[in-house]
Parts: sequence; C-alpha cells; structure tokens
Amino acid sequence: MSMDILKRQIKDKKIDRLYLFFGEEEYLINYYIKEIQKIIVPSGTEDFNLAVVEGKDGIDGILPICESLPVFAERKLVIVKESGVFRKQGNSELEQFFQNVPDYICIVFCESEVDKRLKLYKLAEKAGTVVEFSYQEPKTLAKWIIKGFGLKGKNIDYDTAMLLVEYSEPGMTSIYNEIEKITAFLGDRNTVTPADIEAVCIKTLKSRIFDLTDAVAARDSRKALSLLNDMINLKEPVPRIMYMIVRQLRQIFETKYLLKNKATRDDIARVLGVSSFVAGKLEKQARYFSEEDIKKYVKICLETDENIKTWRINDRTAVELLLGDIISKK
Repeated sequence: MSMDILKRQIKDKKIDRLYLFFGEEEYLINYYIKEIQKIIVPSGTEDFNLAVVEGKDGIDGILPICESLPVFAERKLVIVKESGVFRKQGNSELEQFFQNVPDYICIVFCESEVDKRLKLYKLAEKAGTVVEFSYQEPKTLAKWIIKGFGLKGKNIDYDTAMLLVEYSEPGMTSIYNEIEKITAFLGDRNTVTPADIEAVCIKTLKSRIFDLTDAVAARDSRKALSLLNDMINLKEPVPRIMYMIVRQLRQIFETKYLLKNKATRDDIARVLGVSSFVAGKLEKQARYFSEEDIKKYVKICLETDENIKTWRINDRTAVELLLGDIISKK
C-alpha cells in the first residue's frame, strides 16, 4: 500500500515532508530518492537545497540543516542514511520534529533495519510516508530484466530472464551489473541465450548448490567436497551453505510431490517461482532421491546445524562430515 502511495505522489509531483525508506533492496531506495530529487531540487541548486547526512555521527546535524531555508526553490531535500535512530528508543528532539516538519522540507531517512515498535517509527507513519523495500519476487525481477535489456536494444525471453535471476545474487543492483556485462558480451547480437548467461555470470551460491546436490546424487564425495571448499574459499558463510542445502532438498521434495500429481515442468516453475531451466534441473534431481531419503537428509542437516550452534564441532568439519554422512547413506 505504501509503495502505491509513493508512486502516486511521484506521478502527481506531490512530495511528502517526511519519508522513511527501509529494507534490503537498495536499488529501489536509491531510484525513488532520485525521483524525489528531480521533483523538488531544481537543477543547479543542489549545493543549497540538497543535504546528505550519513551514519550515526551525523544525527546532531540534522535539525540545524532543516532549520535553514531553501535557496531559489520552494523546498529543500535532506537525505539521512543509516542513522540508526529507528533501532533504539529515545530521541525526543526528533520525535518533536516529526510532529511539526516544516512545509519547505522533505527529509528522507534510509535505513537497512528498523524497529516498528518504537515511538519514532509510529510518528514517521503518522507524519509521513513509510515504505519497506524488500527483495523483489523472481517473476517481478524477470519482467524488469526483459525491460532492462529492451532499453539496451537487446531481447531476452521470460525463461532466460528467470535463469539470470537464479544466477544472480539477491538485489537489483547485482542483476543490473549482470545485464551490463551480458550486453557487452553480446556485441552486435540482439538476443540473450541461456548459454550467454552461463558464459558471463559467475555462479552464485544457489547455482553451486545444484552442482553439490548432483555430486551427492552421484555419490561423488571428492567432487562434493571440492565444491564445498570452493564455496568456503569464496567466503560463503557455512550457516548460509547449510541453509541453501536444506532449501534445495525441500525444493526437490516439493518437485517430487508435484511430479507425483502429474505436474508439468511449467507447473513446477510456476509453483516454485523458478525458471523452466531450473525446474528441469529440479525434475532431474527429484528422480535421484526418494522421499524418505530427503526427509533423512534434512534431519541430518538440522542435527549438524544444532551441533555447530552448540559449539560441539567446527562448522567446516561439520559440513564435510554431513556430506560424507549423506553420501554414505545413499
């Protein structure tokens, strides 16, 4: 709802006095800040009418900045990044300010995390517009990718766009960087293919987990351990690797259920929110494992995770033993 309000405000050029933007999707946060700036800060007046305050150290300077009037413009824009004021109780000056923000000010707080229980957060909701920017759904990203390549004069179909989502790290900035690299790689060619994505994009953790699962299915402990070492050498946290292994097993389990109910590859892709290419890989992996196998492996993963959290065993050693245990039980 808040996102719809924000879009309408920008379309109508009726910008609020106070905004709180928070969440993981920095690309969209930066996009909407630029849109607000275009509307209220006349070109050439940025030195007078645009102020950026970064970090907790700048908190004391916010109110003095807001007290100064705009120059050669009706309003001024103040952007406050990662202040931390929405994560701890008690900032009476800001609480008072939020209840009487001057009409000539537009102040935008950009925070990675907030505590919605705080009085300051509730005041922001009452006095202005609060928008949470979460990572976008794969289907939404695929449509955005198609549009992005279109702006560069290139074509990509929906399934290939979904494959790019699978190959990219979370976040639109990461995906945009991949679009740039693929566009350069294509040269004079107009159409993006799955082969282009595999040639250009560095495999993400999600993609490597597929390879790891294939190695487990083939009972290839050497390859499985080699893939694990690659991930750890790339600074992937072991808890995240564990999470992704369990996630992969659960997706395989869901795929088995769907196949049992006569689902097609397109059905699997739609239900799981993955590309047709990835659905095909899940379909193949689902035939490697029985339902009992998957339940057993998930249980082993959860036990291993518990051992790591209670410091009974080193995390790297624990995952190596986990893979050996799973492979030996095939």
